[in-house]
Amino acid sequence: MSESGHDHFKWDSIKTFVYFAFAFSSSTFTFDMFSKIVDNIRLFDFILIQITIGMSYMFMDCFIRQYTRKLDFTQSLNPLLKGITYGAIIQSAMWALLHARDLADSFEYLAMILLARPFNACKAGTHKANECLDYIYITLACNIGKKTPMNSTSVHIYYTKSFTHNMQRGSTTKVFALAVVWISNFFFTTVSDETLLLISKISFLWRTWSTCFLAVVVSFSAQNMTTIVLGEIMNLNSPSSYGHSIDLVTHIYGIGNIGVYDFQMISPYTMVDNAVIIFTVIFTLMGILRSYIMRILYKLMLKCITVDLKQISYHYLLFGILPLAADFLNAHRLYLFVIYGNIMIATIAYLSTTTLAISKLLHREFRRLKNIYIVGILCFVGFATSVPLVLADAAMYNTKVQGLAYGVHMTVLYVGGFKVALVMWIYGVKRFSKDIHFWLDFKPTKFWIVCWSIMPIILIGFLMHRILKLTGMTDFPEMLTAALWFGISIILIDIFQLRTITKYMVANHFVNAFRSSRNYGPPEQEDRERRRNFNETLRLRKCKHSCRVFDDTYDCNHMPLMSRASLETSDVSLGSSRDELMNIYEASRSKKEFRTSTGAVDVVHS
Repeated sequence: MSESGHDHFKWDSIKTFVYFAFAFSSSTFTFDMFSKIVDNIRLFDFILIQITIGMSYMFMDCFIRQYTRKLDFTQSLNPLLKGITYGAIIQSAMWALLHARDLADSFEYLAMILLARPFNACKAGTHKANECLDYIYITLACNIGKKTPMNSTSVHIYYTKSFTHNMQRGSTTKVFALAVVWISNFFFTTVSDETLLLISKISFLWRTWSTCFLAVVVSFSAQNMTTIVLGEIMNLNSPSSYGHSIDLVTHIYGIGNIGVYDFQMISPYTMVDNAVIIFTVIFTLMGILRSYIMRILYKLMLKCITVDLKQISYHYLLFGILPLAADFLNAHRLYLFVIYGNIMIATIAYLSTTTLAISKLLHREFRRLKNIYIVGILCFVGFATSVPLVLADAAMYNTKVQGLAYGVHMTVLYVGGFKVALVMWIYGVKRFSKDIHFWLDFKPTKFWIVCWSIMPIILIGFLMHRILKLTGMTDFPEMLTAALWFGISIILIDIFQLRTITKYMVANHFVNAFRSSRNYGPPEQEDRERRRNFNETLRLRKCKHSCRVFDDTYDCNHMPLMSRASLETSDVSLGSSRDELMNIYEASRSKKEFRTSTGAVDVVHS
């Protein structure tokens, strides 16, 4: 292995990994996780799943890329991973489309908030009494102990109008906002890798500092709620929600998606396990803080507002509840600017990194096309397919769009489960652990090995649970949309898998379709030779009774060894004694020769 592997634990590489990991996992879906407003997600369930499944999967996925320094299409670990990679691209593309709509809505809504449009929706004079109430009337009613229904607030009326396509002007504004989003995405995706890293870094820093700022400000504004809200977030007696928790974990840790790509900017010898653990701790803490903020805002709103909606979606939470909840704080527009700026910057980083990763994967497959052309095609297709989503009204969002999201959640479980099975069951968990030992100079613990071994069973089990839940849905359009997306994705994946198997069958090498590639491993030929000759026992330097053979103090028989200093001193003393002996020998030899020559001269004279 290269000598640069000795300095693999560098904080710069770990920070770069955290920046890219945050960019790939930051979206509107992960903005609010534990507040129990939309989904009842217990913090304990989420932590348990992310430790056993999320961290293990990200460790495996990122190590393969760092180890090979290649993308999944060319010279992959297993030929069947090509179909899995195509499936991950399709799911990532659909997930990006769903969040491009949220980014366009955030861009438009933030501009409208600065113009006070959502709060002045009742001043047009077209509404009857008690059908549209602004903040002043809500406050007056709240002071006398009367709560206002959410459906009668100005923010809800504006949300209903804004997300319907009744007005041509509104549709034009949304299409313009969407065009700005995809043009900006094309610009950010075609910049240099260093600039993309800077964007990810800015997104991470902005999300971190803005979240901490809002948490401190909201805590001072509602001091009597801090303990109550934290207790509700940490409550272990709330109903379990493993299904929603696994959805969060799959998206955050890239299960079934393209995952974290470093774009050749991280050292290949980075300790991926430490980087994943650091990312997990930071992301979980930031998620708790954001949920803490949302929960306090929601409880402040409930003092004066009654929410009688059957189900609150993430979209309605961000663009319906959040503006009204922040209105109960001083300088609410400042808070909304920080919150929506948080969402926009995070989504921009997510779209740019995802688009660039997809384009690089496709460029590996279609080498004749330049990467910038592929990015342009992706952005154009993304804009064309996002227009129907942007022009969709709120009712369609609650049915078809949520159905698409449900289909994506099912498909990523299928893709992620089979990917782990191909790596850990066909390639082998022992060989994979041996690769880690060879490359990173440490052997994975039993925790990682057990998680990798049983992860395919867990992911496929969650998939079966999702399918059973799909059959019991009462909303037929949502069920149909989810089933269609899941079916189309599985068919496309199976087509690539069958094509790969058929190619090996025609070549009369059917078994090779399930074997690892000959070129799998480090990119350098010398490192691959070292991997073939790698002996785990010698590398561990252990004998049968678990003592170190080449220890600096004791040998294998527990006999004390001479220290290096004494050895060096003895070497110096031996060297000096040898020099002295040589000098004596040379001096005696020269004297002997001199005497011999003198005696010969005397004999001649005589």
